This record gives sequence, structure tokens and C-alpha cells, in this order.
Amino acid sequence: AMCNIGGREAAGKYLLFLNDDIEIVEEGWLKAMVSKAAKPYVGAVGAKLLYPDGDRIQHLGITNIHLGPAHKLQFSSDKKVHYHGINRCAVNVTAVTGACLLIRREVFEEIGGFEERLEELCFKLLRAGYQNVCCNQISLRHHESFSRGFDAGREKVARLHRERDFLYEAYPEMWNRDACYSGKLVRDILDRGYEP
Repeated sequence: AMCNIGGREAAGKYLLFLNDDIEIVEEGWLKAMVSKAAKPYVGAVGAKLLYPDGDRIQHLGITNIHLGPAHKLQFSSDKKVHYHGINRCAVNVTAVTGACLLIRREVFEEIGGFEERLEELCFKLLRAGYQNVCCNQISLRHHESFSRGFDAGREKVARLHRERDFLYEAYPEMWNRDACYSGKLVRDILDRGYEP
């Protein structure tokens, strides 16, 4: 609800939703994101987020596997080049995190902003025919959950499961479907031989 209020009150062609625990560590990051968001077929644009140690990946976009939406290659080292450079270039993704999300105002208004009960935007954009992009050629540091705490413990995990179930009730076509994720890749972290 607060993001929707901010979106209505802000002036400008682009809206940037940026958590207060994001640290800017390189120049040109916003210009890179705007260059993607300016394309008429692009919905939400995100950026590569690294943990504060600067090496471990927190976010390269979101993969929609059968367990629910998950951060691509989370906790993996960014020093390594993954999947032919997915962590070094802009890529289409099913979703990006709301911790750092840029969108053209006209697109935001067209789809009616965030789904307030779901805190969802990217599935809504896909349904409207837009593509979401993560700019992994740039990076920011994310002091994840610094202000609100981690999603750990029975109560918070139960809330996450309820939110996931509600998400798929609202977007049944998205259950276990990710057009940006190859069927040749691991779909279940419990698969034999899984290695991040």
C-alpha cells in the first residue's frame, strides 16, 4: 500500500522502489536500469544484489520453481561466472525483487500498481504482456532484512507459505512455470547431484 501511495505521489517518468537497506556501490547503475525500462515491452527492471561481504549473490532475478518463487543462485559466489554469464549481463526473468525495482510510470499505472495483499507486481506484468529484466551487469549491496529481521521461525515461515499459496490462487497459470528457466536446469533443490 505504501509503494502504491508513493507511486501516485511521485513525479517523473520512472518509479524506483528501493529498500532502505540497499547500498549503492558503483556508478551508472540507475542509467543501466533506465535504459532497459525505456523499452516498450519491458515491465519491471531489477539489479544484481550482493550480500554485504560483496562476493555472495542475494539476487539475480527470481525463478518460479514448483517450491515457489526463489532467488537465482542465492548464496553462490559472484566471483564465478554462472550459466554462461547470467550474473554478468542483463537477462529476462520471471520476476525481480521489490528491494530494487524500476518501472515506467505509465506501465505502473496501466496495471494498477502493486497487488497490495500479495505485494506482487511482476506476475501482473507478465499477464499484461510485459517482460521483466534483471540488470546483472551492475550490482548493489543488500543488507537483507537489516531493519525488519529475517524470515525465520515457524510463524514467519507459515506466513510465507500462506502468501505463496495465495499467489498461485491469484495466478494459477504461473504454478511451476517459468518461461525464462530452461527445462534442462535443476528444478528441485532436492534433486540428486544438486550444486548451486
